[in-house]
Amino acid sequence: MKSKRILLVTFFIFLLSPTYVWAGGGPLLLLFNSSVFIIGQLWIVGVEFLIYRRFINVSKKEAFVDVFKANILSTIAIAFGLPLIVVIAGLFGSFLPGKIGGILSAIGTWVYENGQYNKLAVYMSFFWFVLLFVVTVYFEAWIYKRRWSRRGFVYSVYPTTLCWYANAVSHTGLFVAILAIWHELI
Repeated sequence: MKSKRILLVTFFIFLLSPTYVWAGGGPLLLLFNSSVFIIGQLWIVGVEFLIYRRFINVSKKEAFVDVFKANILSTIAIAFGLPLIVVIAGLFGSFLPGKIGGILSAIGTWVYENGQYNKLAVYMSFFWFVLLFVVTVYFEAWIYKRRWSRRGFVYSVYPTTLCWYANAVSHTGLFVAILAIWHELI
């Protein structure tokens, strides 16, 4: 069972490697999310830690653990988990004939060399990025609420407000990185 999981993970990593993706086509959403969120974790955790510390009066250790756990969980569930569902749905679209298959693939952010709907896939990637941002805010706020209530912490800033602010700053940096990467690819 464990070897099957390792094989499956290796297969997905191979599929998402830039060489394979650009040679045969692939999902923009997962390509961007894996590149930006893995590389961007230092930025995300660093910026959100500073904002957290500014608004929430806890020790540096508690702040770091809260921010780190919230971001690791949201990266796994939101930055990779939800896009994987979208990408798989788009992959199924590639098996459907005609325009409907092409459009479903583009909604799943799949791009191909000489693809008819590659521009739609790019726009959908930005749409999904914004949607994932909103879901991330509420997911991380939920994590903070749970962690704070377990500690009996009385907070002066609502977790949702903190997450909107912290994620707006960190995601703006990610969005700029995505635009820089996209500019290099065009």
